[in-house]
Amino acid sequence: MDYLYNLAIRLYGLALWLASGWNLKARQWRDGRKGWQEDLLESNDEFRFNDWIWIHCASLGEYEQGRPIIRKIRETTSYRILLSFYSPSGYLKIKDNSEANKVIYMPLDTPDNASFLVNTTNPKFAIFIRYEFWYNHLKQLNRSGIPTFLISSSFRKNQPFFRPFIGRWFRQMLGYFDAIFTIDDASVELLKAHDIRHADKAGDTRADRVITILNNDDTFPRIEAYCSDAFTIIAGSTWESDLSILEYSIRELPEIKWIFAPHEVNEDFILNQTKCLEQGDIPYALYSEWDGIEDIRVLILDNVGMLSRIYKFASVAYVGGGYGAGIHNVLEPAVYGIPVLFGTRYHKFPEAVGLVSNNGARSIAHAKDMYQIIQELYQNDSVRISKGRQAGQYVRSLSGATEKILDTILKKKGQD
Repeated sequence: MDYLYNLAIRLYGLALWLASGWNLKARQWRDGRKGWQEDLLESNDEFRFNDWIWIHCASLGEYEQGRPIIRKIRETTSYRILLSFYSPSGYLKIKDNSEANKVIYMPLDTPDNASFLVNTTNPKFAIFIRYEFWYNHLKQLNRSGIPTFLISSSFRKNQPFFRPFIGRWFRQMLGYFDAIFTIDDASVELLKAHDIRHADKAGDTRADRVITILNNDDTFPRIEAYCSDAFTIIAGSTWESDLSILEYSIRELPEIKWIFAPHEVNEDFILNQTKCLEQGDIPYALYSEWDGIEDIRVLILDNVGMLSRIYKFASVAYVGGGYGAGIHNVLEPAVYGIPVLFGTRYHKFPEAVGLVSNNGARSIAHAKDMYQIIQELYQNDSVRISKGRQAGQYVRSLSGATEKILDTILKKKGQD
């Protein structure tokens, strides 16, 4: 099975290299890894004479989950932090604006690459965030005696770990972790049922992150003025598929104001987001061009970094992605005590399932369903306030993961 995995990884790397001729993300993936070994060797003295922790994220979302851990490590220990990304979208956005000491791409998961990375950096321990399972890197960490931890994870019965025949091989990777910290109790029970007993529920580090954001005293005068006299819905991380669901409500409820934060802020993506507004003669403006005076019904954020901090001005939040690969961060709006709406593809996300179960969120199947829910929340303050309260309470029930995880990790390190 090891042979088949290593063959598949090399074929995967070849496919990305071939795709880089026409696909931007594949090209960024390829180019970002050029000279990665030389880059690490240039920092050889730093790795030799300092104590490092390796933290690995897939992309930006996982980095947000890891930020409370990174910040706490920097505040309370002398460890230096090596941060790696698999995705170009995460690496390119964070490499020059990170709380880590060094940011790199995770190299292709071959035995030689894993051996070089682990032996060169020699971390005191490693932390993988959420769904990152790279067999050769985990195996090399285990072989080198480096404590390794998986945090903010969740597991479902249909994952490869629990399937007949191939499941045993995949579960080897889980055995390479010294401890697995899950978001929910169901994941712990599922792992125990397959004789994996080093798992424990810790909660979601993103809850600690969004609570920190909530407590920041950020000011956005133009946003506050725009929202102050109206029922406002902030739609975050939206795709074109989200617009097709929201368009009817925007058109039929003219008394409601909207703020859109597209998933991408490049010109083409924003253009696709504005087509339906122009066709419906709905007045809108881009945030970068808006004077704060022009009378509009839709404000589009054409920047990065504001979204999580402006949900506090919303009456209701809508989180995009739920009609595609999966929804984005639902805890960011929920922490402000407002109802959260999203699409139907949310069942892989335990935090979204928890919000729905606790009556703090609703999943929307189609445009007319969206219209009815928004109309109810607009007309009935008591329903909206009750759902918002449930959302906020649920987020707080997930908090404390950062302290629990680091206490366990540092205690484990102290025993070595």
